[in-house]
Amino acid sequence: MTSDEDHRRTVQILVTADEWWLIGEVLFRSLGVDERSPEGHLLFRCRGEDRIWSTGHGPHYQASAGATGPVPVGLAPGEEFAVSINSRFFLGRGPYEVTLRVEIGGDYPTQTMIGDGFEVTLPQPPQHPADWVLSPRTLPGIDVTVERIALERALMHVAETPIGVERSGRVAAFVQMRDRELRLEAPWGADYPATVASIPVAATAIEFHNIPKPHPLDGPTWKTAPILILAEQLAFLAYRSTDETVKLRLPFEPGSGLGLTCSELDAVFTPIDRFAGNRRRLNDILCDLLDRDDLEPDEDGDFVFETRDKQSFWVRLATDLKPLAVQVFGTVGTEVPPTREVLEELNSINTAANYARAVWVDGTVHVVVDLLERDLDRSELDNAMRIVSETVDRYAPFLTSFFAQPRLPGFE
Repeated sequence: MTSDEDHRRTVQILVTADEWWLIGEVLFRSLGVDERSPEGHLLFRCRGEDRIWSTGHGPHYQASAGATGPVPVGLAPGEEFAVSINSRFFLGRGPYEVTLRVEIGGDYPTQTMIGDGFEVTLPQPPQHPADWVLSPRTLPGIDVTVERIALERALMHVAETPIGVERSGRVAAFVQMRDRELRLEAPWGADYPATVASIPVAATAIEFHNIPKPHPLDGPTWKTAPILILAEQLAFLAYRSTDETVKLRLPFEPGSGLGLTCSELDAVFTPIDRFAGNRRRLNDILCDLLDRDDLEPDEDGDFVFETRDKQSFWVRLATDLKPLAVQVFGTVGTEVPPTREVLEELNSINTAANYARAVWVDGTVHVVVDLLERDLDRSELDNAMRIVSETVDRYAPFLTSFFAQPRLPGFE
């Protein structure tokens, strides 16, 4: 019978000054925001002299950088090794050469950094999952190869704030492939025109990956899904490469990530939610209204609530509407055909429900209140929720019963 102590061992990893610089100057920018989770630490992987340092998932992107170094002491020949390294080791001044002594197994494993005349010992941090892999190559999308210097310079122009605009934060820009050009656009609102840069891309520099055919770009108009990222961060990573070209994997569908690949590093950018501030404001108003500390939206980003009769209705930020709106909506009928009688009933609901409106969509009847997001206040939202809740309770019990198409046995 073996004990946990029988599987305990120590591995020593020599970290060069170049690796320290790589970690501190490049990878630390993509660390997570809390060291209590694996994302707040570094993942070290190696096989022989080849090693990869990774971080993820930071606020905006993840990154992996390759390096070479002596085979760690304590590994079997050809052994693949992976361990999360405490990020606190690299918070101090550097770079300089150090050795990491990493305990594997045991009840309370530790990690020790050994420098010139000193040692620092920390507990083993939360470990990354064994199957955690960062690779832009796994993303569905279109690979676009561009000159590195052209990309870097175009991004830096896009990242400049116009004169007269308050420099309150980093510049977000859309990245998109359009008509065989890589298009970079930083929007500034109605008072200031957008900054737009484009880089021509040869047809031979475009590849498709994990996209069903026919490709959506096979027609006369080329357009990938725009992805919003921080322009200076992508420019920074391009600047850190020494390659003549870099490869970007542009997303096929909205919400997917953007990948960067070069010989020194890989990176995956998470799309910025341009409406994050609006969502927080809606959350705050709802919490104040309901005397709650926080609310958790569903997988669609909607907040779900119950009426007095235990039926559901929702509040959501309608980002597809212009101007931006908050929608309060509920369902009062399903499998309802668009007959004359149904349309008459919808008109009746619209008349009785104050400023709510009843709509028929693909056999489902919804009752909706649209509120202008920029003018939203607590009392207005409270009133809209009350109206929708009462309308759902009033009409849902009979609308489906009276107007739904009957189902025949065996034809569900």
